[in-house]
Amino acid sequence: MAQYGLSRMYEEGEGVEVDKEKALFWYKKSIDNGNTEAMHNLGIMYYKGDGIEKIAS
Repeated sequence: MAQYGLSRMYEEGEGVEVDKEKALFWYKKSIDNGNTEAMHNLGIMYYKGDGIEKIAS
């Protein structure tokens, strides 16, 4: 859960500067540990192209 919290902090800039690459890194770590909320949020980042190459729609 801490990894997910870090990813949200970096994505939103809560207490730290916004850093989409670090957010992606921590989302992926959180997903590796079974966090489905992280999977959802990472999917949204991919969909929007938010700090990452956008998935063609």
